[in-house]
Amino acid sequence: MPDIADTAYQDEQAEQLEDDGNALELAILAVIAARLAKLTAETDYLQAREDVLRDLAKVEAIAARGSSKLSQAAAEIIQRMFELNNEWAAAFYAAAEKVQDVESVAPIAKAGKAAAKANVGAFCRTSVMGVVQADGTFALLQDAYLSAVNQAITEMRAGAPNAQAIRKAVSSLASGGLRVQYGSGRTRELYAAVATNVMDGYRDVMQAMRDVQAEEFGYDGIEVSAHSMCAPDHQPYQGKRFTIEEFNRIQAGLRRPIGTGANCRHTTAKVLLAATKNAYTAEDRKRMKEASNREVTYTMPSGKEKTCTAYEFTQAQRQMETRARKLDARAKLMQAAGLEEDAKQARAMRRAAVKAYKRASEQAGVRTRLERTSVGELR
Repeated sequence: MPDIADTAYQDEQAEQLEDDGNALELAILAVIAARLAKLTAETDYLQAREDVLRDLAKVEAIAARGSSKLSQAAAEIIQRMFELNNEWAAAFYAAAEKVQDVESVAPIAKAGKAAAKANVGAFCRTSVMGVVQADGTFALLQDAYLSAVNQAITEMRAGAPNAQAIRKAVSSLASGGLRVQYGSGRTRELYAAVATNVMDGYRDVMQAMRDVQAEEFGYDGIEVSAHSMCAPDHQPYQGKRFTIEEFNRIQAGLRRPIGTGANCRHTTAKVLLAATKNAYTAEDRKRMKEASNREVTYTMPSGKEKTCTAYEFTQAQRQMETRARKLDARAKLMQAAGLEEDAKQARAMRRAAVKAYKRASEQAGVRTRLERTSVGELR
């Protein structure tokens, strides 16, 4: 049975959502790129506006399809967690000689699935999607689309080559991707917003279920989850069990309390200390600590050598994956816009980025995740 509190397992679930979210972004932006490809200096502004409005109906249909797929995936992730969590809790009920009633936590899972689907739906509405423009301001999709089309026509009429005007508009779309804006004004790319929200809900639902179950079987300790590539301040505590008093004392002394945000990916569970063996042995913890702190030297994309810990390298590795994926999206959008040479150039740049990524990962001894370097199609 997989450890559903382990970040590696949760990352696998998040990646499924990210893949579908990236595909949704690309499918929507490709509609805009295809429209830009048809513009000329003779294009009438009013006609262009009517074309954009018709395109938005296509975009709405794509967004609905993507929302349905992402919502279903989110519900399935939480349902699977519900089933596996009940298996995990069974040992504690048995040790306490109490009967486990899975129906006591079924409403929590049901509410979690409903919330996940609703949140995905809220993010995947064209009325909240948008792009960050060249001046740094956020514009809703319809406004940004109309602005890009009008700007391209204006530049063409002023004498700019068609390809130049189209390239400028598509580059702006490809660089920041499709985004959603929060109440604070901060924006986040759609795929990341969806995956983060669903997985935050996953952890909230799991914690709520385990809290109820712990009260039922009678807990007397706290177990901290563990994961590879852990930050140094939490390494001494991950994968261990503590009495309630010990755990509270540890938490009070930490600048970043365990499992309370602040970029901490650990979760905590209330357990019966004598019921089962700890999921992680001392050897497991030692191995994870050594893997995280291992010194590595790798060649950065710039060509410079850098030495850091393996944990720090994984942060740089994720940035390299994102760059390669952005270049893949750029190539596909340039292709949709009819800019063959630009698409060819972006593909070449992506190949170079992937080559640098593979080389650096091999030097660091950290496995590659090549699936993170490309964008698939929305199916």
